[in-house]
Amino acid sequence: MDKVELLKKERNIKITYSYDGTDYYGFQRQIKMKTIQGTIEEYLFKITKEKINLISSGRTDTGVHAEMQVSNFQLLSPIPIEKMKEILNRGLPESIVIKDVEEVKEDFHSRFSAKERVYRYYLTWERNPFKNRFTTYVPFEIELKKFLQSMVILKGIHNFKNFRLAGCTSKTQVRELYSVEGEENGEKGLYIQISGSGFLKSQIRIIIGIALDIYCKRKPKNYFEKMLKEDGKCIKTVAPANGLHLWEIKY
Repeated sequence: MDKVELLKKERNIKITYSYDGTDYYGFQRQIKMKTIQGTIEEYLFKITKEKINLISSGRTDTGVHAEMQVSNFQLLSPIPIEKMKEILNRGLPESIVIKDVEEVKEDFHSRFSAKERVYRYYLTWERNPFKNRFTTYVPFEIELKKFLQSMVILKGIHNFKNFRLAGCTSKTQVRELYSVEGEENGEKGLYIQISGSGFLKSQIRIIIGIALDIYCKRKPKNYFEKMLKEDGKCIKTVAPANGLHLWEIKY
């Protein structure tokens, strides 16, 4: 095989990055809509002249953020891997920051190779204009231990069919939640961290929305149990998108 043929061989490129999802219509590419996937793919096409298809660990909703998102794509361009991070950050919007770029084995798949996905949902009872984009405000103080109590039942393997929004295309609704934890975030805030094998469309936001309803006694204490057992539709409360962060992907 000569040098020309080697240069034409496709490389499997993995990128790790974070983004502020406030001004985007979610992650997934959409026609005439500003999305995370679409923005990255368009810039990759600009610098490589190749039509790129990002394969990603998951899709975030409109307004949801990511501390750590992982994608991979096939590339023929001979751009040196050590220069790609700088090139990408130079041309992408400030709301998307590439943290790492590496060439990986052919069988690496950002979605199917992932073992665990971790999300954090941030809540605050302090009105603060510098937190609005990334933290959800509630007009009352939350006692962390009490707030977590209702969510304990969600750990383990369950059919989460009542924990998704219309338009969810997942073929199965069975998921495993590995942990549901929380921690105080300053004097007037906290975050809930939920990890699992994967999540349905808006599942985390529905969990937080219902937990807030239970905490405020708008729904009974056993409402999560009812949602897990009932075959019929349950009334869902969806927490705002701005407090949700895709926090970590584990491989």
